Formats: sequence, C-alpha cells, structure tokens
Amino acid sequence: MMMEDHVAEGERFERMGAVSDGFTTPADGCATYSAAFQMLKDFETDLHRHSPGEQHHVPRAIEMEKRLAHVAN
Repeated sequence: MMMEDHVAEGERFERMGAVSDGFTTPADGCATYSAAFQMLKDFETDLHRHSPGEQHHVPRAIEMEKRLAHVAN
C-alpha cells in the first residue's frame, strides 16, 4: 500500500504539473496564486526525495504491510 500511495501521488503531481505548465504562475496570477504554486513545487520536490528513501530505508514496514494485507484477505 505504501508504494502504491507514492506512485499515485507522483502521478497526481505529474498531471497537476502538466496542466499548470510546471506550476508556473500565469502572468495575471496574484501573490497568493504564486505562493500556492511554489508550495506545490516544494511538496513535489519533497515527495520525490522522500519516496525512494522511505522505500529503501523501511523495507520491514513494507514487508509487514504485505503480511497484514495477506492476513486480512
């Protein structure tokens, strides 16, 4: 589930970046618009840094999640 969540978030941000020209504020965008887009860019950057590290450093959690999913089914 953890890996699926990361993939889903990555895909969601990829789509948002595509429709917003890479989170580029339009010429007529206000300061709030710019700030919101900057926060989205920062979040996406953090997401890409976080996901691989978590998957690399937390293999036990991933394995436990698989076992729990198996038990639940």
